[in-house]
Amino acid sequence: MILEAGLRPLAAPPRERLLEPSGSRSWGPTPRRRPPATPARDEGNRRLVFVSEVHRLVRRIPHGRIATYGQIAASLGRPRAARAVGWAMRHCPRGVPWHRVVNAHGGISRRPDASSMLTQRLLLEQEGVRVRRGRVSLTRYAWRALGRAAGARRAVRRQNGTAETCDSR
Repeated sequence: MILEAGLRPLAAPPRERLLEPSGSRSWGPTPRRRPPATPARDEGNRRLVFVSEVHRLVRRIPHGRIATYGQIAASLGRPRAARAVGWAMRHCPRGVPWHRVVNAHGGISRRPDASSMLTQRLLLEQEGVRVRRGRVSLTRYAWRALGRAAGARRAVRRQNGTAETCDSR
């Protein structure tokens, strides 16, 4: 028995308290049960699906054209996921033209490895994309079909009872 600040003795809890309602003892290791699918488990699947969708879309960018991280995210239905697109581009498999994706200003995004920034610039210039001061002209080289193909930029506005489509730029 242990005395707690001189007030009363502490004893081990009675054995009845250690029994679960099912009657099994709760002391000792409990067998691990496989939990049902939870949102935490599904998160990994959703992330893998998103990454593969990013890579599939980047493969469609034509030679000599570029897209921004935000455009790719918006065309996949997640307009606020530009950083997630950047993360997905960091883990590109072979055959994905990663160099055709630039930041929102048309610039080559900074990386810890400066040689990959130079590689991106050289690959873009080999495709005929003019890079000046680390930036590319979005008005000249942007892949216009990106938003229309996935329906990300098209919005339907109702004005005076009629529907009209517009491209929000």
